[in-house]
Amino acid sequence: MSCCASHSEPCSTHDLFSHTSATKSQVEEVRRVHDVVQAYLKASVDEAGSEQERAALLSLEVSPPYPSKGLKPFQSVITSITALYWSTTTLSLTPEKRYQLATRLTDIPAFEDRVPQFSGQEVDGGEDLSDKKLEAIMRVGAYILPEISDKETIEMWRELAEVSAGVWEI
Repeated sequence: MSCCASHSEPCSTHDLFSHTSATKSQVEEVRRVHDVVQAYLKASVDEAGSEQERAALLSLEVSPPYPSKGLKPFQSVITSITALYWSTTTLSLTPEKRYQLATRLTDIPAFEDRVPQFSGQEVDGGEDLSDKKLEAIMRVGAYILPEISDKETIEMWRELAEVSAGVWEI
């Protein structure tokens, strides 16, 4: 069974970012964090273990930490995970695929104060990502990556969105 109820197979941690220009330590950190996210998802199906996994997720320290400002504890953790996933994902893409991703980002309409307007520079690290931009990327990552990234990376983003939907307002 998948850690995501709607998917038949879980994302394999060892397959994540096997071809990337990210550093080995960054890829290892993504895999470590991804294991915690998957454990939380699996435990959320079994209520008996969910408190322990929830505590592990809440206390997760992501390296490097994202310096969020004024976010709730879970939001800060999710924002740090999103920043790590985003930088590693974009480093795994070819220049052509980064261009496609930038185009998809700029096509996302701004929505009140919830979703900011993207410039496309977020893909190349040419712009600091605000808490709001990272929140928006966390919500749309799985939807803008098909045909750009590999199956395992897309599944990783789906799992992050699923976890985030359940804990963002806690």
